[in-house]
Amino acid sequence: MDKNVYAPELNLFVSIKDGTSNCIMTLSNGIDWELVNNNFGGLRGIVWAGELEGFVITTLKSPAYITSTNGKDWTSAVYDNQTYTGSDTCITYSPELNLFFSAGRIGVS
Repeated sequence: MDKNVYAPELNLFVSIKDGTSNCIMTLSNGIDWELVNNNFGGLRGIVWAGELEGFVITTLKSPAYITSTNGKDWTSAVYDNQTYTGSDTCITYSPELNLFFSAGRIGVS
């Protein structure tokens, strides 16, 4: 299953293919998708946090989360105070709480 988010502040769609490696794509003109080269694997969930001007993707393996402010340049995120289980399959962001929430088959991060 593909997962997509839209960042209105950037006029940009970002799409990932669930469970794959090197499959992040962007779309800004409604016609032409662009493949984003990356070396992250096991992509699972994606969210746009407009207030923080950033995307976050969960992955099936370390680094667990990757982040980007433009949808094209991705970096490993710090994973504090938790033991990574390799199971986070979805992620959401609450602007009211300024909090990301991620869950999977084994538990909550």
